[in-house]
Amino acid sequence: MSRPAHWIEVPVEQAREGLFVAELDRPWDETPFMLQGFLLDADALSVLQQHCRMVVVDPSRSDDAALRALPAPLVSAWFAEPVKRVKSANTVAPDPVQPGWAASLAALIGGLFGAASGPSLERPRRLAPGEELDAPHRSRPPGFGLLMTLLGLFERRTTEIKPRAAAERLAQIPADQPLLVYPTAQPISAAALKDATAGIARVGAVAERLFAEDGGAAELEVSELRAAIDELSDVVVRSPDAAMWMARMRDYDSVAYARSLKTSVILMTLARHIGFPKHELQQLGMVGMLLDVGKLALPRELLDTPGPLDEAALAIARTHVTESVKMLESDPEVAPAVLRAVGEHHERLNGSGYPGGLKDRGISIFGQLAGLVDVMVALTSPRPYAKTFSTYEAMMHLFDAADEGQFHGPLVEQLVQSVGLFPVGSLVELSNGEVAAVSGHNPIRRLEPKVLVLTNTSQQPLPSPFERDLLYRPVDAGGRPIHIVRALPVGAYGVDPRQFYLG
Repeated sequence: MSRPAHWIEVPVEQAREGLFVAELDRPWDETPFMLQGFLLDADALSVLQQHCRMVVVDPSRSDDAALRALPAPLVSAWFAEPVKRVKSANTVAPDPVQPGWAASLAALIGGLFGAASGPSLERPRRLAPGEELDAPHRSRPPGFGLLMTLLGLFERRTTEIKPRAAAERLAQIPADQPLLVYPTAQPISAAALKDATAGIARVGAVAERLFAEDGGAAELEVSELRAAIDELSDVVVRSPDAAMWMARMRDYDSVAYARSLKTSVILMTLARHIGFPKHELQQLGMVGMLLDVGKLALPRELLDTPGPLDEAALAIARTHVTESVKMLESDPEVAPAVLRAVGEHHERLNGSGYPGGLKDRGISIFGQLAGLVDVMVALTSPRPYAKTFSTYEAMMHLFDAADEGQFHGPLVEQLVQSVGLFPVGSLVELSNGEVAAVSGHNPIRRLEPKVLVLTNTSQQPLPSPFERDLLYRPVDAGGRPIHIVRALPVGAYGVDPRQFYLG
C-alpha cells in the first residue's frame, strides 16, 4: 500500500510530543509498540529514541504547535496546502458552538456505529430491540478523528498541576474561575482500587447516617462528610477510573446513598476534566452527596411509588429541593457555592426548571454541572418508576435536552469527554456474546476500552473473569474482530460485577 502523500518523514531526534506517528523505520513487531499508530507523549518519545532513527508522521492527526516546531523544510508543503485535517487534542472548538452542535456530535457518534450514511449529519437513532452497534474498528467513518478529539482520546501525559490556557475556557465558565491542567490520571491498579475502596468506605460510613430515616441528617456534622469527600477527591485526582469503578459498584447495593455517591464521583471527575481547583472538586463532591438530602423530609411511600406521579404528588416531590436548602442553610460548614448548587440542580438554562425558573447565567456553574450529572445518574441508576438506561442512551437524552436549551452544549460535551460513552464500571455486550465490565479507557481510543470479561458467550458467569483490551482487536473463534455491540444497563443478564476486579 502506498504511503499518503502528506505524511512526513522525521528524524527521531527531531520528534516531539504531539506528533502522530503513523509508521516506523522498522517493523512494528521489532519494537515495544503494540499499537500501530499513536500520538507521541513523553514516555513514548523516550522509547522511540531507543529503537528508531526515523519515523513517519501523519500531520493531519498531529498537534499544530508540534508541527510548527519542526524544521521548516519538513512541514512547508503541509502548511502550504494541507489536506482536510483532524483537529489535534489541544484544539478547542469555538465557543459558543453554532446551532446544531449536538446533532453534529451525535451524528458522529451514530456514524461511528453505522447510524450515519453519507454527508448529512443526523442524531444517532435509538437501536431497535436486538440491533447491534457496528464494530468501530472495522471501518473508520468520516469524522472519526474529530469524534476522537471530542471524546478526549488523545490525552497528554503530564506529571504536574499547571494553569490551563485561557483559550481552553468555555464561555459558560466565569472569566474569574481559575482552571488547571491535572497530571495524567493513573490507570486502575490494585493500589488505586485500594485507595478508592478506602475513600468510598469512609464516605459511605458518613452517608449511612446522612440518609438514615430516623432524623440523623439533621444532627450530622457536615465537617465529617467534608473530610471524607476531601479524601475521596484525592483519589479522583490520582485515578478517576478507580473511583468511578468503586462508585458504580454501589449500583448493585441497596444502600440509600448509592445514587448520591455516584453523582459525587462523576461531578468530581467532570470538574477534574474541566480543570477546577482541588478545593472546588471537594465542593462539587459535597454537592453530589447533598443534592437529595431533602427527600428525607418526604413521605417514604411517595419516593417508592412504582409508576409516574400525578400532578399533586409531583408537586410534593419537587419540594425536596427547598427542603434540602432548609436542612443545610443554617450550617456554617456548608459553603455558599455548595448550598447554591443544591438549590439550583433542577433549574434549566431555558427557564423550564424549578423551583425558581432561573435562566442562563442566573444559574451558577456549579448548579449547571450538578443538574447535568444529576440527570445522567438518574437515567442510568435503577429506579422503581422507569427503566434503567445505558450510558449511551442517557447521552442521547442529554443531546436532546441541550438542543431544547436545557443545558449548555459544550458542558454536555465535557461530560462525554470525562466519562465516555462506556464509563468505567459499566456493563457492555461484546460481539461474541460475552458480557464484560469496562475496566479502563485507552488513551488512544476510548471507544475501544479495556474490559473485564465476566461471562461466556452464552452469558453464563465465568469462574475466573479475565481482562481483554479491545484496542488490540482480539478475534473470536471464527476469526472476527471482537467489539462492543451495545452498552448494557445495571443488572443486565443478572450480572453483578462487584465480586470481580477489586484488587
